[in-house]
Amino acid sequence: MEQQQILQLLKSIPLFAETDPLLLRSVLESSDCKLIQASTGEQIGHGNGKELIILLRGRAQIRSTDGERNVILRIPGPGEVIGAASLFLKQSPPMSQVSALGKCTALLMNLSAVRLLLHSDSAFLEQYLSFLAGRVQFLNQKIRCFTAGSADRRLALWLVSEEQDTLTLPASLSALAETLDIGRASLYRALDKLEAEGLIHREGREIALLSRDKILEIYQ
Repeated sequence: MEQQQILQLLKSIPLFAETDPLLLRSVLESSDCKLIQASTGEQIGHGNGKELIILLRGRAQIRSTDGERNVILRIPGPGEVIGAASLFLKQSPPMSQVSALGKCTALLMNLSAVRLLLHSDSAFLEQYLSFLAGRVQFLNQKIRCFTAGSADRRLALWLVSEEQDTLTLPASLSALAETLDIGRASLYRALDKLEAEGLIHREGREIALLSRDKILEIYQ
């Protein structure tokens, strides 16, 4: 992937949309950025939480690093940014692990590069703060999923919190059931119920949300 193409992809992402293109180009040319390729199951990045991961192509899977319950937290796609908060944590253990779902292309940007952008470009600083605020909101929504009570309510709130209208479920539904802390049979019943209510449409592992507003009206 050529540098100009990478730059165009970055400028299409809200976090970098208003960043000075000359500054962004100089950062890309430095040793503080690295373009990597990964295949299914391979770890993206060093796994130490000390780099910003920008997914340019493909999808990834973010799992918790909890030793007792290794659950799926999020399945980001092209244009999504991972690790903006953990980059500045003082603790060494990472909060999550990122691996590829299929073939992925990602840009790794280390702490020095992000600091340079934050100190040199006020537009990037504002977008970074806005992005972090959005991640806090996302985590609050996730907490609601795990404490929502019934299986169908947990599933409904999880689907809404994923921020995409079309989702691809993990190959093993057991992983999603574990994430929601419900049984596999309960997950199947919840999927059937939401589809019967006209809230989602399923085709294989693909789920399309038909009405976010109606889901929230019923299950919030």
